[in-house]
Amino acid sequence: MIFPEKINGNYVRLDRPFRRGYRQEAGYDIWLSESPDMRFWGNHKLLLSHYDVAWGSHKIGPAAPPVKTPEGWLVFFHGAFLPEERESLGWKNWCCGNCKVYSAGVMLLDLEEPWIIRARRALPVLTPRTDYEMDPIYRPNVVFPCGIITEENGDMKIYYGASDHSVAVAFSNVNALLDLLRQE
Repeated sequence: MIFPEKINGNYVRLDRPFRRGYRQEAGYDIWLSESPDMRFWGNHKLLLSHYDVAWGSHKIGPAAPPVKTPEGWLVFFHGAFLPEERESLGWKNWCCGNCKVYSAGVMLLDLEEPWIIRARRALPVLTPRTDYEMDPIYRPNVVFPCGIITEENGDMKIYYGASDHSVAVAFSNVNALLDLLRQE
């Protein structure tokens, strides 16, 4: 996921590198890297570890492109946890079957040093709740932000994948999300 403008003269991206062999205990984290030309990437930094996200203990990763605000880069990310972990989070048992639950969170990164997290919401801002998000036929319990349209007044349309078979839209506002982050 690439930032919509250069920062300090470089392109900046967030990604989740995959290891050759998948191991549950290894998890997946969000990394930041920079490039002068979008061909060669370097200066890799760990941005956020799955160990730091209770509802993303299985894996986390970047979602929709960042939104620039006066306070920083508003960034959506996804996280997945396994059903047996949900009771330790104190959440209502809403997911079906023995599958991962994908939710979406939000954080605020520094404008000039985007490897610095200024604020992060401890709980997700979007979780699977509706029939089309919990569809047991294909991939149950998935919400995954993919794109954002931000209007001049700060209203946001957040497009997200639902159960890996549909695209849905959620509505929010930049100031409302910044207020949530200020409360953390």
